[in-house]
Amino acid sequence: MRNQNIAKVLKAYRKQNHLTVNDVSILLEERSFTAAPKTIYGWESGQANPSADILLTLCDLYNITDILEAFGYENNENLEVSQSLC
Repeated sequence: MRNQNIAKVLKAYRKQNHLTVNDVSILLEERSFTAAPKTIYGWESGQANPSADILLTLCDLYNITDILEAFGYENNENLEVSQSLC
């Protein structure tokens, strides 16, 4: 994933869920993650990426059920099956 793609998606879903950066910081803290608003702004501007566990938590907070689709990837389930048969 490219930083800018992650950034755009995270910001769009945060806004779609009517959450502020401060709200997200508090919600992450409730789930035992520490992320200051400045850190979240960094993720949303493409300066840095959240760790995998925080990214999954953000997806849960933002009600993202199909993570691959949300971040612009196609479901390669058929490709995986055909490759495993080789």
